[in-house]
Amino acid sequence: MKDTKIYIVTLIASLLFVATAIIWPGCPTTTILSGIGCSGIAAAIMAIFLERSSNAREEEQRKRATNLYFREMNSQLTMLIEKLIWLEERLADEHFKWDYPTETYNTFRYMIAASGMGKDRTITFDEAEKILEDIGHKYDLEGIKKLTVEEKQHVEKMFEIVSNGAKYLLNETIALKRDQLTLNAEGYASIEDTKDTIYYISTFLEIAAAKDYNYKIAVDSLLHAVKRIRKIGEFTNNINVGMHGTINLME
Repeated sequence: MKDTKIYIVTLIASLLFVATAIIWPGCPTTTILSGIGCSGIAAAIMAIFLERSSNAREEEQRKRATNLYFREMNSQLTMLIEKLIWLEERLADEHFKWDYPTETYNTFRYMIAASGMGKDRTITFDEAEKILEDIGHKYDLEGIKKLTVEEKQHVEKMFEIVSNGAKYLLNETIALKRDQLTLNAEGYASIEDTKDTIYYISTFLEIAAAKDYNYKIAVDSLLHAVKRIRKIGEFTNNINVGMHGTINLME
C-alpha cells in the first residue's frame, strides 16, 4: 500500500509534466518535461499493475495455505455432524441396537455394517444446520425431562458415541492451540478465531460425553465451531449423512 501511494504521486507528477507541454507548446523545456512525464506515466501504471498482481497472488497463496491447514479439522467436524444426524434418525428405529460398547460404533467394521442400515444421503450445510438446531431444541433440559428412561439412555449413548469418535478432532484442536500465534502472524486466522474454535470444540466434547445434561449447548457449540472453520478456510462442502469417521488401521 505504501508503494502504491508512491506510484500514484509519481503518476500525478508525470501528468503535470505532460500538462506543461499543452499549456506552453513549442517550448524546448516543456517538451523535455513532457517526454519525462510520458515515461513516468507508463512506469507508474506498470508498477501499480505489477504490485496489484503480486498482492493478488499472495492473497491466493494465503487462502490456499489456510484451506490446507484447516482441511482436516473441517473434515473431522463434518463427520461428527454426519454421524450425529444419522444416529438421531436411528432413535426412531426400535430395532436399532444401542447396547454395544461405545467404541464399537466407531470401528471400521461397524461403519461398514451401518451403511446397510439406511442409505447415506447428501444434504447442504444449511439443511444440516436446520436439522442440528432441531436436535438441540429436542434435547435441551426441558426436552430431556419429557423422555422415558430408555429414550434418555439412548440419547445419552448417541452423544457418547459421537464424542468417542472425535479422537482425531481432539488432535487437530491440540495442534491448533499450539499453532495459533503463528497462524495469526501469517494472517491465516486471528487469535480470536482460533481461541473461539478451541472453546467451542472443547465444550461440545465435554458435554457430549456427559450424562443428564443440556445437549442443546453441545449442539450449538458444534455448529459454532463448524461455521467458524468453514468461514476461515472458505469450505463449501456438503454433508453426507452416515456413520463416517477416521479409521485407525491398527484397530
